[in-house]
Amino acid sequence: MKIYLLMAITADGLITAADNSDLKNERDMDAKEHSFNWLSTEDKKYFSTFTKEIGTMIMGSTTFKNAGRTFFKERLTVILSRNPDQFASHQGVVYKSGNPKEIVQELESMGINQAVLAGGTKTNSEFLEAGLVDYIYLTIEPKIFGKGLRFVDGIDLKVDLKLESCEKLNETGTLLLKYRVEK
Repeated sequence: MKIYLLMAITADGLITAADNSDLKNERDMDAKEHSFNWLSTEDKKYFSTFTKEIGTMIMGSTTFKNAGRTFFKERLTVILSRNPDQFASHQGVVYKSGNPKEIVQELESMGINQAVLAGGTKTNSEFLEAGLVDYIYLTIEPKIFGKGLRFVDGIDLKVDLKLESCEKLNETGTLLLKYRVEK
């Protein structure tokens, strides 16, 4: 299976300005500013087009909650959670627990041969650490948050990448970098 890690980051490598590790429930999530409003229109359009083309997305439950849960129509969305039974089912959304290799094996058994990994930090880190990511596509937005959640964190990791392309998406300087993971 081919896994494309697709992330939007700031120039300082963050995926959100707020640290959501202390959030206990959905009400806390709504009370704090955890939105994707800082992303450019061009990034949002690319994300939508690319994930529809690939057809399957994998993300953590916090990322899914922050995205508003109805954002991902026309594709299968696999939400990773330690407690998948706590979530109500939605059309096109499945909740799974397990390690990344088990998740990939299950998707392959369903005939799925490619997926977009769409975060967050923990999910990105676990899939990279397991050696399952084939491509990393980063949209770099011309912003600096200073502190917040990193693209990957908490693991000792060395991954070599080869740049396949770089595209300027808009006049403010949003860049789309496409890397292949060297294995």
